[in-house]
Amino acid sequence: MKTSTQSDGKSATTKLRELIDEIKVAMLTTAHSDGTLHSRPMATIEYDDSDDLWFFTHASSLKV
Repeated sequence: MKTSTQSDGKSATTKLRELIDEIKVAMLTTAHSDGTLHSRPMATIEYDDSDDLWFFTHASSLKV
């Protein structure tokens, strides 16, 4: 599968990884069963070779 490219020739995935390296806090948004949204700031811990993002939170948290 071909990835779209940016004007400077970088892949979209490469550009996203660069942004993640620079921006350490992401807003994680979840949808409740009634359709309302709840957002909270989460520190980005890492991303792996599968392009999965990892965040740190308590195991009993509702967002888990």
